[in-house]
Amino acid sequence: MTRSFFNRYRDYITALAKRLKFNVFMLDVTVSNHNSLDADAQIRLARILSEIVDKTLRNVDFAFDYQQDISHYALILPATDARGAEIVRDRIEKELQRVASQQV
Repeated sequence: MTRSFFNRYRDYITALAKRLKFNVFMLDVTVSNHNSLDADAQIRLARILSEIVDKTLRNVDFAFDYQQDISHYALILPATDARGAEIVRDRIEKELQRVASQQV
């Protein structure tokens, strides 16, 4: 999805949340060691992260790739409070750690 679509969706869901009085959380996911990986490892990591996010998010959640920087992603979680966002973050981190330990 394009950056323009991301911005429109983010603005739309934020306005809708204010109007209907529900929470929206956005999680930024950044791969900190991205520059130390070779091109093949970067692609594998992106695919693994995509699979983990797909398994973790609900049907109403959105995941965005910032396009210009393949090490940075955004997750928009409508109708989610702070605790729910922490649970999503923890599940993604735990699964990434599990996959990383299998790669060694």
